[in-house]
Amino acid sequence: MSRFIEAGLVFAHGTTDPVAEAAFLVCETLHLHPDQFGMLRPPRVTSAEAKKILDVIGRRISTRKPAAYLGQQDLHAPLPFYVDERTIVPPPSSAELLDSHFSGHGDDDDSSLVNDPLGIESVLTSAPGSGCLAILAARAFPNAAIDAVDMSRDALDVAAPQCCRLRACRQGDVASG
Repeated sequence: MSRFIEAGLVFAHGTTDPVAEAAFLVCETLHLHPDQFGMLRPPRVTSAEAKKILDVIGRRISTRKPAAYLGQQDLHAPLPFYVDERTIVPPPSSAELLDSHFSGHGDDDDSSLVNDPLGIESVLTSAPGSGCLAILAARAFPNAAIDAVDMSRDALDVAAPQCCRLRACRQGDVASG
């Protein structure tokens, strides 16, 4: 965390601060879910694991690539999604917004913008990146037809298998219509 602050890194692609970023990278390196980060007290890692952790921290600083690209994974509510540099990694607030304001499950009666998630018939996501927002929308609105559109064929190539794995999908060309 201190090395990230010292390097002046920006946090917006999957994590929001240096603590979350460090926890994500350490857990990815150790093949743990970030929720398990607290179990590492006192931390006990092998010398090989310590070397891998220091290597990924060094790569994050030297390349300035988002942690999600280095680990090729992004977590949203709590599903893991494959990501690489062909995709945009949405900020965590996107999934939180979907869950808190559009799913009918807000913290209080006034926070949700959707009263009946089962009544939603269609959802459109643009620039779906890994497909995570389309998949989370499909979970929030089980009766809706979900369309994820992007101008980038590469991004759609990343999203399509994940969308198909977690919910039926179809491919089409929105540019011509």
